[in-house]
Amino acid sequence: MKAFVREASTASKSDFESLIFRTTEVHHRGTEILNPDRGPQPIPSPFVRRMPEDQAKTEAERYERQGRHVLAYQEHIRYCLDHFVIAWTALVDGCSICDWEMIDDEFPKLAELTTEAQRAFDIWVSLDR
Repeated sequence: MKAFVREASTASKSDFESLIFRTTEVHHRGTEILNPDRGPQPIPSPFVRRMPEDQAKTEAERYERQGRHVLAYQEHIRYCLDHFVIAWTALVDGCSICDWEMIDDEFPKLAELTTEAQRAFDIWVSLDR
């Protein structure tokens, strides 16, 4: 989890904007990089699945620990990691076709997914105690 948070938090919106500028620069050199027949067709990622804000409190108040609760947090972490890859791919593909809206839509999801994965991990770890 620490490695994921470290990697995810190094992403900056300006990096993706720079990639768009580099793509435009290469395009103006006469390449067909922005040819829609040869470029990527990015698909926006779905909304970020979020746990309720008071999920940690709810879990702490449960008297019985059932295996399905533990599995639910593991699955939530897996979902966040999978979704992170999808959002990252959409960002890079969007930059490759100079789609500024893709950056505005996808970039905030990276932070949301990092937060959600960390919240699920914290609850999951607390269940071991």
